[in-house]
Amino acid sequence: DDDEAVQQVRNSRYGLTASIFTQSRQRAERFVAAVDTGTVYVNRCNFVDARLGWIGQRASGNGSLALAPEGLQAFSARKSVNLDPSQLK
Repeated sequence: DDDEAVQQVRNSRYGLTASIFTQSRQRAERFVAAVDTGTVYVNRCNFVDARLGWIGQRASGNGSLALAPEGLQAFSARKSVNLDPSQLK
């Protein structure tokens, strides 16, 4: 049942993804809220979307964001450059 499935996910040392297949939006929302994984799929699995982060929890990666715009920002550093072009050749 759903409670056992959630418990199995929570008992794992990994937390990359979890999936639920259902026709019930309410059941899907309860599952999404209950599991502790970086990504939760509803009615699909292993589908990569560049608009969403690829996030791992616990022993599944370092919890960083990848692929999504937030991931690009996490791996980037800002730098200001103030130069006088009149001194350059």
